[in-house]
Amino acid sequence: NNSNMDMEVLHVAVGSSNPAKVKAVELSFAQVFPKAETISLRSFSTESGVSDQPMDDDETKTGAMNRARNAAQQYKDSSEGGNFPDFSVGLEGGVCEVFSPSSDANCKEEVKSLHCCAWMAVFQPSTGAWGLARTSSFPLPPQICNSILQGTELGYACDAFFKKSGSKKELGAVGLLTRGVVDRIKYYEHALLMALIPFINQGAFFSPTVTDDHDHQGQGQQSVDENDKDAAVVSKRKGIDNVCVVLSQQGASGNGDEKNNHDGDGKKKQKTGG
Repeated sequence: NNSNMDMEVLHVAVGSSNPAKVKAVELSFAQVFPKAETISLRSFSTESGVSDQPMDDDETKTGAMNRARNAAQQYKDSSEGGNFPDFSVGLEGGVCEVFSPSSDANCKEEVKSLHCCAWMAVFQPSTGAWGLARTSSFPLPPQICNSILQGTELGYACDAFFKKSGSKKELGAVGLLTRGVVDRIKYYEHALLMALIPFINQGAFFSPTVTDDHDHQGQGQQSVDENDKDAAVVSKRKGIDNVCVVLSQQGASGNGDEKNNHDGDGKKKQKTGG
């Protein structure tokens, strides 16, 4: 059953106010749901429920799933009709330990380094179905690894290393380290498309209970209110002329940042100096 793909308005909650993450969700959903005349995106400041800097794969995946759940609930709590979205999305970045040969020719032992990756979690509240996928991983320079191991979050470690400010809202680590060859939006977009595979092939992935036509019990089917004060942008997708995207943001701080001074990613600001 691909009924979600045919609806006029597709309502999506994003568990982040980070511009790169929201844009990646917009682009991926526009490609997978081309028959949706309008894709209504609402971004929310959400808690990950994990540490400020996830340090392994499982913790990172859990953070993404928690963000997706929390975004769905915040959407419901803030919607006029108390409806859930058609989908909610959580994106969570983290690092994991990798042992690799030392660059020192005299050292025969493998050394510990950190690789960066992110998990994508797509949740369908009406059925309880999930789509999960992981980005490719990439190595971090030793200086950044050491900063993270000493308690600094990746974004701030990158800022210090590259002598920049707010890189996590712009190029991010992947953009900085590839010198722009891989931008952060495309990095997330590819993994989001992979996470949407179960919803493209629902009959192959989900039981009949999940894939039956639920009609969503009215969830996510309300039309977009043209007077919605939260609507910030309405844009035509380039190359997908029949899809327009309505973006809106909601957060506790009222400025689009994450809760508790989380810097656009739900991560608390660095507690230590530097």
